[in-house]
Amino acid sequence: WYDFSNHAIFNPARDQVVVTLVDGGAGDDDGIANGLIVDPSGLGFSSPFTIPVASEPAPSEPTPSKLAPSDDSDDNHCFIATAAYGSSIEPHVKTLKAFRNRFLLPNKAGKYFIRLYYKYSPAVANLIAEHESLQSLTQFGLLPIIGISLLALSIGLWPTTFLVCTILTLLSTIMLRKKEQNNFLK
Repeated sequence: WYDFSNHAIFNPARDQVVVTLVDGGAGDDDGIANGLIVDPSGLGFSSPFTIPVASEPAPSEPTPSKLAPSDDSDDNHCFIATAAYGSSIEPHVKTLKAFRNRFLLPNKAGKYFIRLYYKYSPAVANLIAEHESLQSLTQFGLLPIIGISLLALSIGLWPTTFLVCTILTLLSTIMLRKKEQNNFLK
């Protein structure tokens, strides 16, 4: 049991609390300022989405440099998103894991993709983790994938695939028509 009373601020209604954890200080179980806060209690998070994932413990979460590829499909391997967002329990990362677990793991092609991802992504994740600009760029690049994943988790894979294909077809049609108009005007 840890006393965080000196590091907690309650709102006036006392129905919310902000606990301040400091790398290498209050709330960091390893006591070392190393860019990783080890919290054996496993902090939770709030999200406007209900994401169907199994709960995962968050003690001593590995830093991206300690990540290694694995053939197993446990819930701790989402290397690139974890490097970009800084935690495997971040809501965006959990969304990607839920998509993997629900749509990729049950089929042979998905398992093959995961195996390749586990083989090649740790090196990329280590590079991303070392550069804040790459973290931001990767977060931005993952947004469409996360959005499509959330949609698939909400309405299903086939309706999402149909919707995405329809949107891409509409966008390409609009672009072709604009190109034709520009060529006509020249």
